[in-house]
Amino acid sequence: MAEVAPLISIVVPVHNVEPYVAKCVRSLQAQTYGHFEAIMVDDGSTDGSYEACRAAIGGDTRFRLFRNPVCQGVAAARNVGLEQAGGSLLGFVDPDDWIEPDMYAVLYAAHAASGADIVQCGYFNHLLDGRVLENGVEKGVCFDTHAALELLFADKAIQTFLWNKLYRKSLFDGVRFPQGRTFEDMLALPSVFERAGRVCIVEGCKYHYVERYKGIVSQAFNENRWADYLYALNAKRAKAEALGVWKDSERFVVNMYLRFLDRCLVSPSLSGRVAGLRAYLKENVKGGRLWRQSPYLAFRRSLCLHCPETYRMFTLFLHGLKRKRKGGGNGRREADGTS
Repeated sequence: MAEVAPLISIVVPVHNVEPYVAKCVRSLQAQTYGHFEAIMVDDGSTDGSYEACRAAIGGDTRFRLFRNPVCQGVAAARNVGLEQAGGSLLGFVDPDDWIEPDMYAVLYAAHAASGADIVQCGYFNHLLDGRVLENGVEKGVCFDTHAALELLFADKAIQTFLWNKLYRKSLFDGVRFPQGRTFEDMLALPSVFERAGRVCIVEGCKYHYVERYKGIVSQAFNENRWADYLYALNAKRAKAEALGVWKDSERFVVNMYLRFLDRCLVSPSLSGRVAGLRAYLKENVKGGRLWRQSPYLAFRRSLCLHCPETYRMFTLFLHGLKRKRKGGGNGRREADGTS
C-alpha cells in the first residue's frame, strides 16, 4: 500500500492586494505536490482583496478563506493561519508573490530524503527597476542547529524570510508572531530555528519575491515603521547574544542605526528622532569592540557622538553629491541593501 504524503499547510495573509492575489492563488493551485491546504486570511482589506480571493479559489476545496473584519496586522493574520493549520508540515506565501509549480514538491522531497526540520529554496527577486535577480545555491547543503543559526542571524545563506521554506509544524508549537509589530519574522524565526536539529538548502530558485520598496530602511520609513524595525533588530541582537552566535552583530546594528540617523538628518520632518538614535549608539554599543570589527563604522559613530554638527554637515554634503549623481545618471534605481 502506497504511503500517503503528509499534508502541507500553507498560510497566506491577505491585505489590500487585489491586483496581485489571483496570480498567487493560481500558482498554489498549480502545485505538483497536491496534498496541501491553503489557509488564506484576509486581514480587514479595504479594497476588493477578499472578493478577488473568492473568485480565484472558485470551488477548490484545498483552500480555506477566513476574514478579519478589522485590520489587526500581518502577524495576527499569520497567527490565525497557524491556529487553523492541520498539516504536519508548514509553509508561508505572501499574497503579492507567486511560486513555481514544483516548489513544494522539491522542498518535500528534500525534507523526506534528509530528515531536515526546515528546508529552504532559492528565490527570484523582482526589483523595482524591472531586473530579476536569482538568490540561491548551486548545490544543496545541510547544517546543524548552530551553523544554521549563525547563517540566519548573519542574514547570509539563510535569511529571515518565512516564505521560501518548508517547516515541521511542531517547530511552531508555542511560537506566535508578535501582534502589533511589523518585521515579525525577525522576531519569531530565531525561536523556530533554535528548535531545528537539521536545516537544508536545496539548489534552484522556486519562489518569486516582488520588491515593493527599495529596501528595508526605505520600507520602514515609507510605512512609518522605523521604531518597529529597530525594536526587531535589537531583539534579534539580544537573542543572538543569548545563543552565542552572530559575533559581529555590533557592526551590523551600528550600520543600520547610522543609516536611519542619516535619513533623519536629511529629512527635516524626521529631525526629532535624531536624539533617540544617538542615545542608543552611545548607551548600547561598546566602542572598543566596534573598532576591532569595523574602524570605519567606529569612526562614524564617534564623530556622530562627539562632533554632531560636523557629522550632520558631512552627511548633508554626501547626500547632495548622491542626488547630483543620480540626476546626471541614466535614471535607473538600484536596490537598497541592508548591510
